[in-house]
Amino acid sequence: MTVADVSFDVPLPHPFSYRVPAGWALGAGQRVVAPLGRANRTGVVIALREQADDPRLKPLLRVLEARPVLDTEGLALARWVAEQSLSSLGGTLAALLPPVASLPRGEAGAARERAAPEGGRPRAATSLVDGAAAPPRPALLVGTGRETRLLERIGGGPALVIVPDLDAAARWAPRLARAGRVVRLDSGVEDAERAAAWAALRSGTAALAIGTRSALLAPLPPGATLALVDEHEAAHKPPGPPRLHSRDVVLERATRERLRALLTSATPSVEMWWRADSGRAELSAAEPGAWPVTQVADTRGILRREPLTPPLARASGRATSAPAHTTEPAPVATRVPVWRSAGTSPPPPEPRRGTFRRSNARPRCRRLRAACAGRRARGATVRPK
Repeated sequence: MTVADVSFDVPLPHPFSYRVPAGWALGAGQRVVAPLGRANRTGVVIALREQADDPRLKPLLRVLEARPVLDTEGLALARWVAEQSLSSLGGTLAALLPPVASLPRGEAGAARERAAPEGGRPRAATSLVDGAAAPPRPALLVGTGRETRLLERIGGGPALVIVPDLDAAARWAPRLARAGRVVRLDSGVEDAERAAAWAALRSGTAALAIGTRSALLAPLPPGATLALVDEHEAAHKPPGPPRLHSRDVVLERATRERLRALLTSATPSVEMWWRADSGRAELSAAEPGAWPVTQVADTRGILRREPLTPPLARASGRATSAPAHTTEPAPVATRVPVWRSAGTSPPPPEPRRGTFRRSNARPRCRRLRAACAGRRARGATVRPK
């Protein structure tokens, strides 16, 4: 008798065993429907084994997919994520797998009888002690133009780009589409489109994919690129299982499958900065840009009427009216007095309007003090005005 260990989205650390009906050909990583308690639940087959007949085991009800959604390496990575985040394996798989694609009528029965493949395209070996080459170091892209440099390194793929939220996925999809066909794995599209995108990656018909943390286990061929945009963002670790940052999963998967990991950040996290400082990651900073053009403007007599000097006003107008994608630095007009640039002494200060000169203020103060002293001598109360 063939027994399948099925993991469900329940807060329990162990799977549940079910009897596989005769004639079914299942594989690890395939999703099925099985009775659990008083309801029928969807679970993932994580192991198959042979044992003696046990009448206490309940049979599986039906198969939801014609092929496994995960291969052996994907299941091993999911177990690692569950152990590191202290989450159940079923909850981890439920959060990191695409929606179930509805099978056409008659396809479910055929899926039970055909032999299940191992999980799609072959992956790189996972052993690091058999003489294989070490995985490439992850690269941290910082500074201005990091997203442009990321697109240049990705090229036409194959690549999987993980972004923090749905808005970022909608912005990145058109940018990746300039290099080829792009499929989306985030919840911003329909469930059927997400399932089709996962199948396209597995079959190799799509080379570029964009998604959020739910796409961390998407199938990739050997030597592909795994990119994480804005690795410092807290959105890469939302509430709910698995309670693990997407950065940790990306680095672990890149090490296991020998993928090229690329991470971008405006303000790198402490973890990635430590990796870059210790040589465990490659720090790729932007090249220094050109210095801005400066002009010397005479500010005498102008700032009383206008808030900006004419050169600074013209430069600000050109900068605000220029296209957003321009990279040319706008000239900056500094308010430097002419006498400072010429090395001469400053001119004498001009008297302010509406103020008393020092010679006129002193007699007035003497008269006020004398009047106050006279009132105190007569016993009157002196109140300050």
